[in-house]
Amino acid sequence: EGESSGQLWLLQGGPGGPGSDFAGFMESMHLLYPSLDLYAPDHRGTGYSARLGCPDQERDSSSSGFNITSGEWPACVESLKEQWGVDGLAQFSASNAARDLGETVELFKESGKDLFIYGASYGTYWALRYMQLYPDQGAKMILDSICASGYCKLVEYDSNFNMVGKQFMDHCASDEFCRSKLGDDAWAFIGNMLDGVDSGSCAALSDAGLDRSFVRQVFGTLITSWFMRPYIAMMAYRLERCSSSDVDFLLEFLNMLFSDGDVSVQDKLFSTALNSNITFSELWGEG
Repeated sequence: EGESSGQLWLLQGGPGGPGSDFAGFMESMHLLYPSLDLYAPDHRGTGYSARLGCPDQERDSSSSGFNITSGEWPACVESLKEQWGVDGLAQFSASNAARDLGETVELFKESGKDLFIYGASYGTYWALRYMQLYPDQGAKMILDSICASGYCKLVEYDSNFNMVGKQFMDHCASDEFCRSKLGDDAWAFIGNMLDGVDSGSCAALSDAGLDRSFVRQVFGTLITSWFMRPYIAMMAYRLERCSSSDVDFLLEFLNMLFSDGDVSVQDKLFSTALNSNITFSELWGEG
């Protein structure tokens, strides 16, 4: 209500995240700045913007299509080629998403009023490309978790996670309880534990599908959350010990973390196909 003081455009990351991810944030921002007009556009290929998807591989039993296995990707890629063609898929790029943004902003911006562009993670890559193409629109930039062209190389993703993981686990040696469970070198403990997973040392968990790759993915997920990180040490200890109670606990714990449940509309708006298209064409190595 009342006259607008300016605009704030919110660019989601991923790549692959829909603009509607900002819904809760926008509600809070409106309470704080009721005169600010808020916009959260979908990157082309996500959300309601001609979403890239593989229906036969993205099963409803899991959110966001992340359950597409390595063996299913070839069929997914072929279905995308059939739908869009190779040249059509090439149009789902950061540069074209930036053009979408620039042309849309041009339609809605108001002379003499503030124009803010907020990008988060890959959203900063999108925002910076927009600034290259539309420098005269006078937008003020807010870059959160910067992913800049030439510096944001996802080929280094695993090594960066390992670096952070090692730094975190090194703190175990300074905690008496943690050290009593994992020893003086928690990082070495985890490495030995993963070797044991490879060799099937905990048969009950191997039978349940827990392999080295899956355990590493779980640890990678946990390390991104400050309040979930301590569970890494607990999981490593129980995976190594592998008593019947450990197996029961770990299976229940993992079920709580990754339970399929009902897939919301919001989950289905994320595009794993767009994520892979941008990642491997623009972000894998040099930008």
